[in-house]
Amino acid sequence: MRLSLVVSTHTARFEAVAYKGNFEQDLARVAEWGYEGVELAIRDPRLIDGEQLMTLLQRYGLEVPAIGTGQAWGEEGLSFADPDPDVRSAAVARIQQHLPLAARLGAIVIIGLIRGRTPPGFDRVWAYKQMLTAMRTCASAAQGHSVRLALEPLNRYETDLLNTAEETISFVEEVGLDNVGLCWTRST
Repeated sequence: MRLSLVVSTHTARFEAVAYKGNFEQDLARVAEWGYEGVELAIRDPRLIDGEQLMTLLQRYGLEVPAIGTGQAWGEEGLSFADPDPDVRSAAVARIQQHLPLAARLGAIVIIGLIRGRTPPGFDRVWAYKQMLTAMRTCASAAQGHSVRLALEPLNRYETDLLNTAEETISFVEEVGLDNVGLCWTRST
């Protein structure tokens, strides 16, 4: 296991990121503190210069075990469970856009807040079905890149979808693809 810290590739309002602002300075700080890797919080991978990213990671001796996708929800409102089918499609497309970079980095893609929450006026069964459809689509695309997707159980204040390990395990089994699993994070 690599000891890693979350670093955003760009400035963000999103609060669930340890470091955001000056990307290279943040990488230097993380490496100086003895971390071996960074979980990259990437809102939109189309904004990343892959060559520059690889150069910086090599310069600071850092690996990328995972890419976090929560900023797409926090900054743009993209969600697998949105009532608007265009927003749901954009959320799926965003995860698919992460796949080439994840493959290049050997990183998993974390599915956390982008799954969304049950919208007002809809029931949880409907939201769950939308999330399941989106996950199957993303996981199928990820197989083509040899990338794993990791679902992160989140607390009830962030979402009403997949709050416990048991619910998340059951959902992973229902997705039914071997490149989907669970993600465990630990706060200190």
